[in-house]
Amino acid sequence: MKKSPPTILSDDLLTGQPAPEPPKGWVRPTLLESLERDTSDKKADFFLIDGIRPVVAWLDADYATDYSVNPIREIHPFNVIGHLQVDAETFKKKVRELHKL
Repeated sequence: MKKSPPTILSDDLLTGQPAPEPPKGWVRPTLLESLERDTSDKKADFFLIDGIRPVVAWLDADYATDYSVNPIREIHPFNVIGHLQVDAETFKKKVRELHKL
């Protein structure tokens, strides 16, 4: 008798919701403003994915931000597992180099 693969249930699709619209008059922070804010946060950890993609993660909050694109975007923090962790200064240098700032 052939066994079927196990069913894996996930609530990601059930609980996922679109991001809310920003308040009227809200202006997205510049890349440099976001960089300064995030690198001054003592709870943040900094990574280089594949040595080229700078990502800041707050692992205790299950949140990460990808700085390889502008505007920056949220990614899943599990993306940083197994990649090079760096200090804030190395992270800043890589972001500035990548975006020619």
